[in-house]
Amino acid sequence: MSGRITSRIVFTAFMIGVHVAVSATADVVDDFSDGGVVLNTTPGNLIGSEGPSTALGGWRAFYFHNTYGTFATLTLDEDEGFFRIASDGLAQSSIGYGWRLSPGGSGLQAGLNTVMNADFSCYSAFRFHIRENTAERLRLIVSLRTSGGGTSSTPQLTVTTPAGQDFILPFSSISVTSGGGVNYADVDHMTITVYNGFVGATVSIGPIELVPLPELLGDINGDCTVNLLDRDLFVGVLLGTNTDPEHISRSDLNGDGEIDARDVAGMIEALTD
Repeated sequence: MSGRITSRIVFTAFMIGVHVAVSATADVVDDFSDGGVVLNTTPGNLIGSEGPSTALGGWRAFYFHNTYGTFATLTLDEDEGFFRIASDGLAQSSIGYGWRLSPGGSGLQAGLNTVMNADFSCYSAFRFHIRENTAERLRLIVSLRTSGGGTSSTPQLTVTTPAGQDFILPFSSISVTSGGGVNYADVDHMTITVYNGFVGATVSIGPIELVPLPELLGDINGDCTVNLLDRDLFVGVLLGTNTDPEHISRSDLNGDGEIDARDVAGMIEALTD
């Protein structure tokens, strides 16, 4: 590799902020494999539960409301891995990630010790596995929030996906914004509100997953952007000072199985694209 080419690539790297990132290989938001609970309500009741969890962000809180009918039951089954609402009328539950229950369990509020601080930059959609969907009228709202910033939500969606199939919700559908919208690189709170949507209907979901974006050429550190950090990692691989296996794999930009000067043009193109 010539000194001229090296001088075109090696510059002083910019300093950037650091936060907790969600790996593109860790796709599960919640598989409901812990925190099992059964909540029963009479009409108009609001009840909730919260606690440390294996769900994304390490904390799950939810409240449950029977809006119409003589009974409603919420079940979080950690053995089977699903979240179910069964009612002879209409009922709803909001599941909060990064949230705490408000006093009395009547809603969700921010808690400094439960903020997710998650990076969704490498994802394009949510995937909901539909376990049960009586009358195919499950209703759903997803809301994302950045602390001190904005919020982005879906309108109320009617999910007609039949039981046993997946419902894919693209991030582009999370289109109702306030305060400038959520910063997808710093998602602090997420709320998923589930309605049974039809009198007497039973609905259940699980797991909830994130759908990764396709791998981006030149993204050496796997953060779904190509910038000067990737350039410096790439140069380190070329010089033999960066021996990280993932970085080496992503530095083979022309796919010939070798990391050499023939990959430089691809890196320059990725940086200027």
